[in-house]
Amino acid sequence: MSEIDYVVHIASPYPLKNPKDEQELIKPAVEGTRNVMNAAIKNNVKKVVVTSSVCAMFEGHEKNTKKFSEQDWAEIEHPKAPINAYEKSKILAEKEAWAIYEQNNDKIALTVINPSFVVGPRR
Repeated sequence: MSEIDYVVHIASPYPLKNPKDEQELIKPAVEGTRNVMNAAIKNNVKKVVVTSSVCAMFEGHEKNTKKFSEQDWAEIEHPKAPINAYEKSKILAEKEAWAIYEQNNDKIALTVINPSFVVGPRR
């Protein structure tokens, strides 16, 4: 990352079915985000843009009828609205990005995009 100004972090594992162990998705998503953020800070990158997911805001709420904003977080432990491993990985990875940013906001800028649907080529 030396001699670059901006990083776009878009990678996160997405399975066709839920894994037996949710950590198969959570660990690489959170660690990957942590690694990108820390490397960007270490190399004086000006800004990181993280592609999260709309599920980081509204999953876990009983009724998704309210208007959501940057103040909203998904309710991971809501008993009536269970969250799958992918959704949890996106929530926890975004929270990790914001936690690192809060400790380093004098060194780097952070923008998070929360799309509801992304389509790309399959390998």
